[in-house]
Amino acid sequence: VVSPLVALLREQVQCLREHGIDAVEVTGSISKEQRSQSLSQIVAKDSTLEMLYTTPETLRSKDLICSLQAAYQQGRVFSIAVDEAHCCVQWGHDFRPAYVDLKNLRNHLPDVPFQCLTATATPALQEQLVKTLQLEDYVVVSRSFNRPEIFYEVCFVEALDRRGQFERAALKELQAFIDTQREKWDGVADGLIYCSKRESCEDLSKALNDLGYDSNAYHAGLSDKERANI
Repeated sequence: VVSPLVALLREQVQCLREHGIDAVEVTGSISKEQRSQSLSQIVAKDSTLEMLYTTPETLRSKDLICSLQAAYQQGRVFSIAVDEAHCCVQWGHDFRPAYVDLKNLRNHLPDVPFQCLTATATPALQEQLVKTLQLEDYVVVSRSFNRPEIFYEVCFVEALDRRGQFERAALKELQAFIDTQREKWDGVADGLIYCSKRESCEDLSKALNDLGYDSNAYHAGLSDKERANI
């Protein structure tokens, strides 16, 4: 499984292990010892490994490719799933150059089926995916973007001022919303707040902490250790 988000793939690996499925992670954020152990599991003829999670950037490394080829020659590579596949489209806002190189897996692991998964596959994006990853004899499976199990609500709040600081009125409305959810869910109001900038994440997190809420800012500017702690 190829995923662009280390935190997400790590959570999935942990969940699989808890359900008795042998899974490992090979990314740039694990130790040399962990990487060596995972690569050994991949190539071992008596390996019980069922799922491998990695990032497109890590798949550029020679040691991982060699390990996968060894497993392929043993007949133990059955499928390649590319999550968030829209990241390979160069004109997309989430473009990741390493995603384009995934097409090389077609040469390293011939005849292994590809699964490209994304929630933002417009017809134009689907066409670009096929060209970029050099897919052949493919089948498109799609559904509506509407998720009936998710409740959507739009609330209008005060805008940010020019300095990027949160207006008191907007923060007050957010506080009222959180307190309402706490009351609704018997004191539990865990949630995610998305901001368009790192600075906004930091400012809002600090403001919420000052109000007594347990909050952390999580973004690409944090170190691996800081992300792991959060």
